[in-house]
Amino acid sequence: VSTQSTGMVTEIVDGGRLYVQRLGDGTRRLEEMMNALRTEPLGAQPPARVKRNEIVLAQFTVDDTWYRARVTAVDRAADAVDVLYVDYGNAERVPRSRVRALPAAARYAPATLPFQAQLAALAHVHCPALDADFGVDAARQLRDLC
Repeated sequence: VSTQSTGMVTEIVDGGRLYVQRLGDGTRRLEEMMNALRTEPLGAQPPARVKRNEIVLAQFTVDDTWYRARVTAVDRAADAVDVLYVDYGNAERVPRSRVRALPAAARYAPATLPFQAQLAALAHVHCPALDADFGVDAARQLRDLC
């Protein structure tokens, strides 16, 4: 049985993997959540401790907007964390000063709104990693196809 749905590519990981959002109710609810988040009082201080796999808010360095994120690594020496933006699939390292606790309101909880970025991979395609020979070229080719 084949099912089709409409989606949007949100991030290219490498030449064979990408993140997509399935368009529909989830993305509509994500937009509503993001609008509510813009008016949410977040507090002036980051959490005292941040743990790997913790769901937090992180302030994206490109647009200074707060997004839900999973902590993928903690660098205590640099006072920074690596985060994956769970609704879009992009990742970056941010200083801990750009991290806040996820607000307690249910609308921000993963149980209320599941993470919207879904990792997808091209079937039967072997692509080099980004740091391997031709890895960046493969990612660019995939981006150009999308």
